[in-house]
Amino acid sequence: MCGIVGYVGPRAAQALLLEGLRKLEYRGYDSAGVSLIAGGEIASVRAVGNLDHLVEAVHRAQRDGGAAGVATREPTTGIGHTRWATHGRVNESNAHPHFDTTNRVHVVVNGIVENYLVLKRRLEAEGAAFTSETDAEVIAHLVSHHLRRTGSLPDAVRAAFAELEGHYAFVAMALDEPELLVGARQECPLVVGRGDGETFLASAIPAFLRHTRRVQFIENGELVAITPEGATFLTPDGGIVEREVVTVDWDEDTAEKGGYETFMLKEIHEQADAVAETIADRTIREDGVDLAEEAAFDEALLHGVDRIVVVACGTSYHAGLIGRYAIEEWARVPVEMDVASEYRYRNPVVGPRDLVIGITQSGETADTLAAMRLARERGARVLAVTNVMGSQATREADGVLYTRAGLEIGVAATKTFVCQVAVMYLLGLRLAELRGTLGLEDRCRLVAELKRVPHEIAEPLAGLDVDAIAERHAAQGFFLYLGRHVGLPVALEGALKLKEISYIPTDAYAAGEMKHGPIALLDESTPVVVVVTDSPVRDKVVSNIQEVRARGAHVIAVASEGDVEIDQHAEEVIRVPALDWMLQPLLAVIPLQAVHRRRARLRRRARAARPAPRRPLLRQGGGRQGAGARRVVLAGHRGRQRRRRAARGAARGPRRARGGGRGVADAHRHDGGRGRGGPVTSILDPLPTAEEMRATDRWAIEERGIPGIELMERAGAGLARVVAEVAPEGLVVVVCGGGNNGGDGYVAARLLRAAGREVDVLWTKDPAELQGDARTMAQRLAGDAPRPFGGALPAGAAVVVDALLGTGFSGAPRGPVAEAIAAINAAGVPAVAVDVPSGVDATTGEVAGGAVRAVATATFAAAKPGLWIHPGKEHAGAVEVVDIGIPEGAPVRPGHGLITTRALGAYPHRGPASTKFESGHVLVAGGSRGLTGAVCLAAMAAMRAGAGYVTACVPPELNDVFEVKLTEVMTRDLEAVLEATERGGALVLGPGMGREEERQAFARDVARRAAVPLVLDADGLNAHAGHLEDLAQRTAPTVLTPHGGELARLLDTDSDAVRARRLHHAREAARRSGAIVVLKGDDTLVCEPGGRVGISRGDAPALATAGTGDVLSGVLGALLAKDLAPFDAACAAVALHAEAGRRAAVVLDGPDGVIASDVIDELPGALAG
Repeated sequence: MCGIVGYVGPRAAQALLLEGLRKLEYRGYDSAGVSLIAGGEIASVRAVGNLDHLVEAVHRAQRDGGAAGVATREPTTGIGHTRWATHGRVNESNAHPHFDTTNRVHVVVNGIVENYLVLKRRLEAEGAAFTSETDAEVIAHLVSHHLRRTGSLPDAVRAAFAELEGHYAFVAMALDEPELLVGARQECPLVVGRGDGETFLASAIPAFLRHTRRVQFIENGELVAITPEGATFLTPDGGIVEREVVTVDWDEDTAEKGGYETFMLKEIHEQADAVAETIADRTIREDGVDLAEEAAFDEALLHGVDRIVVVACGTSYHAGLIGRYAIEEWARVPVEMDVASEYRYRNPVVGPRDLVIGITQSGETADTLAAMRLARERGARVLAVTNVMGSQATREADGVLYTRAGLEIGVAATKTFVCQVAVMYLLGLRLAELRGTLGLEDRCRLVAELKRVPHEIAEPLAGLDVDAIAERHAAQGFFLYLGRHVGLPVALEGALKLKEISYIPTDAYAAGEMKHGPIALLDESTPVVVVVTDSPVRDKVVSNIQEVRARGAHVIAVASEGDVEIDQHAEEVIRVPALDWMLQPLLAVIPLQAVHRRRARLRRRARAARPAPRRPLLRQGGGRQGAGARRVVLAGHRGRQRRRRAARGAARGPRRARGGGRGVADAHRHDGGRGRGGPVTSILDPLPTAEEMRATDRWAIEERGIPGIELMERAGAGLARVVAEVAPEGLVVVVCGGGNNGGDGYVAARLLRAAGREVDVLWTKDPAELQGDARTMAQRLAGDAPRPFGGALPAGAAVVVDALLGTGFSGAPRGPVAEAIAAINAAGVPAVAVDVPSGVDATTGEVAGGAVRAVATATFAAAKPGLWIHPGKEHAGAVEVVDIGIPEGAPVRPGHGLITTRALGAYPHRGPASTKFESGHVLVAGGSRGLTGAVCLAAMAAMRAGAGYVTACVPPELNDVFEVKLTEVMTRDLEAVLEATERGGALVLGPGMGREEERQAFARDVARRAAVPLVLDADGLNAHAGHLEDLAQRTAPTVLTPHGGELARLLDTDSDAVRARRLHHAREAARRSGAIVVLKGDDTLVCEPGGRVGISRGDAPALATAGTGDVLSGVLGALLAKDLAPFDAACAAVALHAEAGRRAAVVLDGPDGVIASDVIDELPGALAG
């Protein structure tokens, strides 16, 4: 999804083009370039990689003089482009703009020219010299050819337009007409921006929105000529048409969405272009498909294949299912489907004659990567289908087929799914041709049908009343999806989409399976979506429809156009264009995506309109609570920025009204904040993710004018200070990698040498091959030249600096970097990490392979989440935040935050006129023979945390025990707990309840029916193993407080998996349950379904004792009963619990010997500060 920007006017074009390209980065790209007219010549500057590389190349050109330098001083005309490689490799020659043989015509192109080979051969015969591997270059030569004949750029572009086939948009510029740009649009977008004496031409409005909001839209099949005075719109035959000037009132966020309400809706409408680029990226003949020209794919992989195994997860799995049907039907190769997360655990049988296909949108899906590695280890051939060049999957595979979906921002996959399906079709067609299993006539018909798909994708949306369908079913709480053959994966994907974006329980079945039991789920209120497009099993699906209608279900059929009979069998029919039955999934899924997106918006609005009840809360207790031993404690404020913060007292205020405050994710307040997450609440210390930190750096450089090299200098200086603090004397060894982290290392090495330290610098990437600021810093290093890393560190080092991998890295290190990490860990000397220990994911704390174990980490501007989340926390050592001078005011608002005692600022203290009712009522339900202590601890903790009164609902046969133990607490019969909730308050359910099936069923029933905020702990959690999704139906806040083992049971996984990916699994539980999840531990995580995360700073080893989890549940119940916003309440409870544990350790001269009741005793003191 490339980006185009053009400008004509009185201002210097260079800065405007670069700024516009920045605004189009969200579309995805791998190279970029600009061409500028000034000083009687056209200068073109191109670069591989991100826009920083292009900026650096432009600056070099300025130093060398010529048009690129003149362009900063003289009025110019220019065009710019970001390219996502389709035809041709990723290199500077293939980057845009392209030019003709005389260098007098330059063009930038989006999309695909399908007939470029025919045109290229003709133009070469006429003397055109091509310099790239792209299809786009043919347009430059074709326009030049016609310009020589017509003498007019608009006429030349119009003549070229008439010869081109495909879907594309392009802008042409000619040296002989320096104040004119001409654009043409065929399927791909192009829009005009009208300024005061200047005009822009771009592929999307964000490119020029800062400069003008007056736009003109170019219709499909039109041309436009722009000058500083305005725009002239032309038809292909030369006629002039008028286009209205529209003033858009978008902000920049809306502009990035292309004017659509959400990114998901925008991406649904982009699917035609995405599929077109995916298909046209390959050489498509009339009778077949050629994959031999794929840069990362060798067709030898397909020879001699006896079996294909597809491994994938989620949406990618459904795309693989469709591919299985196509490959088996066309190529007659047996295909097996495997859920990637299960594949490696079943000891699969796989060998050299098997082709294993891993489908992963990002190329970084851990389960899919693990399955691909295992298959490769056992001798199988491995093919990756992915959207991301350079991703881990591309490095793990023997070959790669790329989808061309562009960047996908929406939370639910849409265009990546259809592009994956398209690639699987292409692979199936090629296999069929190689094996001779599909006749010529069938191949020609399928190729023609496949090329129709992009044009047909828009049809299901054009005549579909999305709002009406969504509104008719807005109140439904369950949907069933049915399909057979290729309709089944569409049904599965439809069900998944509704779950992902609406959090509505859904199920999907092969329609023929309904009679084997699932039909019992149906009643007259159940909407059943049936995919019944044309196929060999269409009549059987109709028969299955009769089965569900017999139960009174409401049938919504997705059918092919022309199928009039289906109207007799369904209450509603959604029609899609008729197409070859095997290709129908590409169209059938589109209306389901659109309806479900609208259904999700209606659901959120309906919930936002209700009074928002109180919400949930959480924190630690049980498990390994203690902080790991720290070998180094740095001076200053460990783990936070050195800047003054508001005093804790100043953060306090009156308690919030129910549902008020920023702490609740916008619309879906009562169910734990489902929907897109917002920024973390102000009571937490922001922890930006790797992506958020990159955006902040970019803002500082571009918007505040701070040079990137200056930020690197400050980072290196701060790093040098930390190194000197860890090792005041002795040899310093700095091991530098290939990115900006390496640049920071070179700065520190230079400054330490200047201070008189002996410094030895090793590299894993030759400094001569570095780019940008890192290269500059390597060149500035004085003294002994850096040496290549040779497998071990030099002897006698006092400290080693890990400057290998930065915050942008994820996955398992490989090659020299992996060897260097192993050497650092084996050296037996203190290591200081730069920004994040190499091998640790800066956002999640995950460690996929080897990772440096540092005694200290110098991180820049702000700490990152992965430094506080295990296992990354174990590798980080002491965390020192280095202020590198990024000013306040960045628009990036992190969704992760560090929980410290500052979170107690949210606590609503009692006032002079407070009553026990205003202080909140907590119910604690649980207890069984031998487990009475759990209820007692939770109840007393609630009292000490400030609850006005507490009621313990316990088994009647144990009532006497509780009457003696709990003198300040009322008791009631356990069976009466639901009645007790009618008086309001918060309910803590599960402590000591027992695991008998009768008790477990009772706990589930109470959780389902209780209309008050609910804390589920211990046996209340165990009761929901296998029933986690049931909690999503609750209409009051829900908080789960598992330790790692309990979370593993809830998610049906193992404890080791949770330990390795704590944040991932906590978020998964929050998403599936609709509840806030508190995953207890030294790094207790507070995760809400909307995406916000609080992370405890830990360092409370006294909590590693029995019963502290019950204490946390009671504290949590007390804060929920006080009407705090649930996320704020959760974070405050975590902070209060940990601070009480630390205080107990001080009182008792150490953490050893602290028991849960000691922690309860310290709660009031912790509250008082």
